[in-house]
Amino acid sequence: MGGEDLAPAQAQALASQYGLSRSWLVKVMRMVWLALAVRTLRECEFLPAHGLLVIASELHRDRDQAWVERTIAGLPDRLANEVEAWVTVLRGEGPRRHPARSYRCFRTTLSTLLSTLATWADNGVVSLREVTEEDVTQASRVRSRARGGQLDCALRILFRALKQERGIFHGLLAGSVYGVPPRSRDRYPPTCFRSCSVRQIPHSPASPTPSQPATTTGSNVKQVLLAYFSRPGGNYYYGGRTDLKVGNTEVLAEKIAGRIACDTYRIRAVVPYPREYDATVKRNVREQEADVRPAIEGRLPSLDGYDTILLASPIWNVRAPMIMTTFAEALDFRGKTVHPVTTYAMSGMGTTERDYAASCRGATIAEGLAVRGEEVKDADTEVEAWMRRTGLPAR
Repeated sequence: MGGEDLAPAQAQALASQYGLSRSWLVKVMRMVWLALAVRTLRECEFLPAHGLLVIASELHRDRDQAWVERTIAGLPDRLANEVEAWVTVLRGEGPRRHPARSYRCFRTTLSTLLSTLATWADNGVVSLREVTEEDVTQASRVRSRARGGQLDCALRILFRALKQERGIFHGLLAGSVYGVPPRSRDRYPPTCFRSCSVRQIPHSPASPTPSQPATTTGSNVKQVLLAYFSRPGGNYYYGGRTDLKVGNTEVLAEKIAGRIACDTYRIRAVVPYPREYDATVKRNVREQEADVRPAIEGRLPSLDGYDTILLASPIWNVRAPMIMTTFAEALDFRGKTVHPVTTYAMSGMGTTERDYAASCRGATIAEGLAVRGEEVKDADTEVEAWMRRTGLPAR
């Protein structure tokens, strides 16, 4: 307490006891109070840093944070995941550390974006990748010039932050969004989306593009889609660690795509998994324990026209990464045949057959293929034998 909190009689008694005037006593008490406050502050910093004090975060949520979290929760799932990734980045909690923005900043920006996001969602947009130049221009037209400029600024903040972490966009907004006329009647992406076009571009079946479904020919064979998730970087290797330039599952997917007449689609996370092995393990455990659905970058493929779907992934902690559940739950698998494909260290197929039976609603789960990660480069014989057993169409 400070010296001003002393009753007059107490102050006079203390001053007389120590031979001080009352004004000096007040100064001394202020210094003692300040020293105690500094010590307490240092202890409050030291204890959490050493695991001796757990901060109840729910007691420290300000009104702006609560508003932001409540608003994001009200958005459609994929838009919510993308906006949440934006918050994570600018809070300094992404792979690249930097000073955190306040939730007041997020509230201000999100307030500007909210009506536009709601309009896009009402128009059938499920991901920011699907937004076109026409959508952005129309959103600006319904506002005054001042408010259109605010929307332009808010969109820049959103897009640039996500691009920083390789989250969604591969380019920046060029020029002012406000007042930019549509380039044509076709739904071309604006500058910031141009390298993330939602249109599927036909290409040779012999060299399928990993991130988009390819086109194949022939109507008298099974139509097959190979969807795979793979992660390069630090990896388990015979009890030790190795650094993979190409993930084991991608190696296996290439072997399969080279032998089976199929289209391919590579599943990528909006927030990429770390290259470091231990960091990925920790993130995966958190996602499994919280039953998270990590957001997928880009537009998902349509399963229309496919009879058979190959779902390929590594096995992490006895099951496929949670992003595979995101993919499976987002699409209509009714009437499809699903073959799980895995690369593993010790768990084989893990729980993929059971998990896909639950998440790929209406699908038939057929024989899968499991290849040990350390042996994937020499798995040609296994792949060919599996093809013969399952009757998958050869190229």
